Amino acid sequence: MRKDISYITSTSGKTDFFISISEDIGWIEPVFLLISPHLAELLRIDQEPSPFIRLSHFEVVSLADNCYALHFFDSDTVIRGDSKELKIVKLQHTSREQMLGKTYSFFCTSYQLPETSDYEEYGFFYTANNISYLTSFSAFAVENYR
Repeated sequence: MRKDISYITSTSGKTDFFISISEDIGWIEPVFLLISPHLAELLRIDQEPSPFIRLSHFEVVSLADNCYALHFFDSDTVIRGDSKELKIVKLQHTSREQMLGKTYSFFCTSYQLPETSDYEEYGFFYTANNISYLTSFSAFAVENYR
């Protein structure tokens, strides 16, 4: 399920990640960025979500040391989101806009990727009205250029 690389970023600065989500599904919060070279496998999904899939087999939890983790309901497995295999970053709500009669919330974060990689995937995981959603994935590479 490897995707084509959409862009290349660097370890030398922060990379911006953002998403706009229609508020038709209710108030959206929290929103998390998930990054891994094996995102579908790590999230235990058979195929890439398209474009917004509802999920009920895991959640993102906050750990005591200011870190986020995946918690899987079926096995009580917890995977930390501060490792080489998985990064979890909470996005900030930045604005709301009206477009074509709909209200959209905008969320963003800047994250400095710690090491080079030929292939990484990212997607967004969020909750609205107690329902969890996962967006489709995008792929990128991380180089060490200045």
